[in-house]
Amino acid sequence: MGDDFVLGFAQMLDGEKDPRSLMVAFQIIPKLAKMVNIKNNAEDLFDVIFCYFPITFKHRESDPSSISPESLKAALRAAITCSPYFGDMAIKPLIEKTTAASMSVKIDTYETLSAAASAYDPEVLKPDMETLVEQIREDVIMASDEAVASAALDTLEAMYSAVSPAAPFSNGSDGRVPEFNEALTPLDYVLKDAIFQLTADEIKNPEQIGKLLRSAARSSTYNCNVVSDAVLPIIVERLHTTDVLTVRRELIDVLNHVLSASCDVDRKAECLDADKNNLLNIYRLDASVPLDKEYSFLHITRLKGITLLILMPGFLDVNETTMALQTISRAAIERNEDENVNKEGSHLLVQLAQSKPEQVETAVLPLFFDALCEDMVSAHKVSSLLNALGAIGVATARILQPILSGLVREITSGKLSPAHHLATATTIRKMIETAAEGSNGAEICPALVSNIAIPLSDWAYNAGSSNSSSARPEVIVEIAKTITAVFRKLDSDKQEQHLQAQFDRYMTMALKVDAADDAHFQLLSLYSAFVCACWPETKLPVDDLADYLGGLASAAVLTKSFYHRDACFEIIATVLNKTSSADLRDQLTRSVLGRADGEDIDIAHVLLRHWIARALVNRNDKGGYECVHWLLALITQDSSFAGVAAEGFKIILGDHDWAVTAATHGTFKLLSKQRFYATVVPEITANFKSASSDVVKASLLV
Repeated sequence: MGDDFVLGFAQMLDGEKDPRSLMVAFQIIPKLAKMVNIKNNAEDLFDVIFCYFPITFKHRESDPSSISPESLKAALRAAITCSPYFGDMAIKPLIEKTTAASMSVKIDTYETLSAAASAYDPEVLKPDMETLVEQIREDVIMASDEAVASAALDTLEAMYSAVSPAAPFSNGSDGRVPEFNEALTPLDYVLKDAIFQLTADEIKNPEQIGKLLRSAARSSTYNCNVVSDAVLPIIVERLHTTDVLTVRRELIDVLNHVLSASCDVDRKAECLDADKNNLLNIYRLDASVPLDKEYSFLHITRLKGITLLILMPGFLDVNETTMALQTISRAAIERNEDENVNKEGSHLLVQLAQSKPEQVETAVLPLFFDALCEDMVSAHKVSSLLNALGAIGVATARILQPILSGLVREITSGKLSPAHHLATATTIRKMIETAAEGSNGAEICPALVSNIAIPLSDWAYNAGSSNSSSARPEVIVEIAKTITAVFRKLDSDKQEQHLQAQFDRYMTMALKVDAADDAHFQLLSLYSAFVCACWPETKLPVDDLADYLGGLASAAVLTKSFYHRDACFEIIATVLNKTSSADLRDQLTRSVLGRADGEDIDIAHVLLRHWIARALVNRNDKGGYECVHWLLALITQDSSFAGVAAEGFKIILGDHDWAVTAATHGTFKLLSKQRFYATVVPEITANFKSASSDVVKASLLV
C-alpha cells in the first residue's frame, strides 16, 4: 500500500487517547519508518505524532499491568526521532519547549533532543544551535533543578557530537585557534561566553562554565582539542598573574572540567602534551598538604586536578604518577584543620584504585600501613585510615587482598598497637563480608580463608595461649565473625580439609571437664565459628558424634567459663539443627541431655534447653517443644532459675552471629516461627491468667 498505508495509519492514530493504544501505535511507527519510505507523508505522520508531545497522564499505581508515564514518554520519543525526514519539522518546536515552566517537560524535551541529535541530519541541527545553546546555558547556570541541568548538558554533548567536523583537528603553526568570527563552528556559542567570563576580573558561575565546556569537549576528539586549546592558555596566564585564592580555585575548577574530557584515550586533546610543564606547575604534584583551613578549598580543587592528570592516558610517566599518588595519599592521611581535605583524598584514591590498581598498591598502600603503625597514633586517625582502606578494597577487587593481607600483617607482626586491634579486625571483617557477598564471592573465599582467616585465627590462638593482652575477647569475636563470613562460602570438601587442624587444636580444650575459670576458653569462639559455618553435608572429624556432643554437654555444665559454655552449646545446637535424620537427632538429643543432667539443676542446664530448642524448633522437631515446656514449667513453679529461663527465650528465636542461622546453612522449616507462636503463646497466656504469684507473672511477661 506504501503511501496509502502511511497516510491511513496517521489518520487512524489522530485523536487516539487510550495510553495502551498509544503505546502500541508509538511502537509501530519506528518499524513503519524502516519498512516503508515515509518521505511523501512524513509531515502528515509527524503532525499526528508530535501533537502528543509532551505526553502526560495519570498512572494507576494500584494496577501493575498499567502503562507507566516513563515508558509512554520513551515510546513517543522513539517515534519522534525514528526518521531523518522528521528533522526539519521537529527541531524548532522541540527547542521552543525547552523554555517550559514544568521541570518534567524540560527534561523530556532535552532527552528527546539528545535522541534527535543522532537521528537527524546534522545540517538540520546547525541553524538553531545558537538558540538551543543559549537555553541550555540558562538552565545550567540557573540550576533550579539538578536533573534539568544534567539533561541539558547531555543534550549539549549530543548536539555537538552530531555537528562536529569529521576531519582531525589541526591547530595551525602557532598552536592556538584563530580569533573568533562569524564563520567559525557552533562551538563559538559556548566558547565566547566562557572566554569572556574567564578573562573578567570576577568569574561568574565558574562551576557551570566548567560543566558546559566539559560537555562540549567530551562530544568528539575535534571538539576536545578546540575547547582545550582555546581555554588552557587563558587559565595558565591568569594563574601566573593572580594570587587571590578564590580566583585561583575557580580557574583550576574550570580547568579540571576541561581536563576531565581528555581522560578518555580516544578524545585526549593533543595540546595538553605540549602544555605539560604548565599543568605540572599549576597542580604541583609534590607540594605538601597545607594545614591552614583557608587554603583547603583550593587544595581540594588541586587534588581533583592531580587525579585527572593521573587518569589521562600516557600523560604522566611512572615517577610522576607515583609522586602524584603519594600527594593524594598524604592528603588522606595527614592531619588537617579541614577534614574535608582528608575525605576528598580518600574519595579520590577510591576512584583511582578502580583504574590504576597496580600503581595504588605499590605507591599508596605502604603509606597507609606506615601511618597505622606510627607511635602514639590517635584512634580518630586510625579510624579514618581504616575507613579509607576499606572503601578502596571494597571498590576494587584487584586490590582487596593486598589491603587485607597488609592489615593482617600489621596485627600479626606486632607493629600495630593492641589498642587498635579491634578497629582493624572490624574493618577486615566488614571488607570480607562485603567481598564474600559479591558476584565472585565463592571464587575468592578459598583464598581469603587461607590468606586472611586462618592467619588471623592462628595469631589469636598463639596470643591467647600465651595470655597476651592482644587477644581481647572482643577482638576474638571479630575474628570469629570473619571466619564465619568466608568459611561458610567453601564447599563441604574444602571445609573438611580445614576442619581437621581446628579440631586438633581446640577439641581437647572444648571437652575439658574442669571447674577452673580458664581464660584460654575465650578462644573457643573461633572453634565454634569454624564448626557452625559448615554445610549440613560436611563431616566433622570425630569418630562418635553422640559421644562428642555428650562430651561437650558435660564440659559445658561443669565449666565456670561462659566462653566455654556458650561455644559448646553453639556447636551442639548447630549439629542437632543440621542433622537431617529425625531418629539420629532424637538419639543425639538424648545423649546430650543424658550426659548433662544430674540431680541438681544449674544455669547451664537451663541454657542448654534454650539452645536445643533453638536447634529443633526451627526445624519443627518435637524435641524442641519438649525443651520449651520444660522451661515454662520452671517459670510457673517459681524456680530460682525462672528469671534465667524467661530471659533465655531470646536465644530460641533471636539473632546470632554464627550459630543456627540461615547464613551458616541452618535448617529452617516453613512456618516454624508461626508454629512456635501458635503453640507457645496460648500456653504462656493461660499460665499468666492462672498464676497467683507476681514473680511468675513477671517472668511470663518477659
